[in-house]
Amino acid sequence: MAFSVTNYRLFKLHFSLLVWALLISFIPVSVAQGHDHSEVESTSLRVISLAPHITELLYAVGAGENIVGVIDGSDFPPDAQKKPIIGAYNLLNWEQIFAVQPQLIIAWGSGNKHLLGGKAEQLGIPIIFSEPKTLQAIEDELIRFGSITAHESEAKQAALAFKQRWQQLASQVKSKSLKQKVAILLNINPIQTLNGQHLTSEVVSLCGGENIFYDAKVIAPQVNFEALLAHQPDWLIVTDPLFLKQLTGRWKTLKAVQQKRIITVNPDHFLRQTPRILVAMETICQKLTGVKIGE
Repeated sequence: MAFSVTNYRLFKLHFSLLVWALLISFIPVSVAQGHDHSEVESTSLRVISLAPHITELLYAVGAGENIVGVIDGSDFPPDAQKKPIIGAYNLLNWEQIFAVQPQLIIAWGSGNKHLLGGKAEQLGIPIIFSEPKTLQAIEDELIRFGSITAHESEAKQAALAFKQRWQQLASQVKSKSLKQKVAILLNINPIQTLNGQHLTSEVVSLCGGENIFYDAKVIAPQVNFEALLAHQPDWLIVTDPLFLKQLTGRWKTLKAVQQKRIITVNPDHFLRQTPRILVAMETICQKLTGVKIGE
């Protein structure tokens, strides 16, 4: 007897739910319920990463092979570029997500949480969120990801190396006892910066600086030039070398521009919540102190 269109659709739905039920049955209860993830015993957990920093952290703990899908922009380490792309930061391809059969989705808390809606729940895919806002939180996230993917040993090593490195950098600066006003510029037309809720403020502070927009109400506010001028920052941190050619006209009323106190950092190092932020931290600390840092 031939299926009607309605019966066929119901068959597909029931079959899909059966497949996901079987997949979820292999996920440790600790992951599925969002509890402490120490119960994970298998390294075969199939994970989708919905942010470049999540992808980097998974690789950092030796869990690159667990990744079965990433969003566009997940470009480090280079091997990550070989992973199936299941969407972008603002758009997910659920057909592709279904095709790679994930057992866990790790999403970016403030970045794409809203894209998940109830779709993942309908498919029965567990979701956890990641958004480290401090250096300590990056260390903790390394441990957590190692536990989830059963790479505890590699995770502990990565976390320890990261902690020792940032504490070493911070201790070298601490003895310099200086505090300089710093403006972080994500963009200059319009002017966009970051407040104290973002990890970059901690990096600036540990390097002896003070984010002049620390108390801004939103994490990445747009500000006018007059606000920048009122603070007269000692240093500017820019995330694009092309900005340097645009610091003309009124920008020359800033003493940081007059004195060429401008620090250019790689945005992938500075803005992603991964161990590579220490590359940017070393550059910033060295510039603010005027001495060789990191050795």
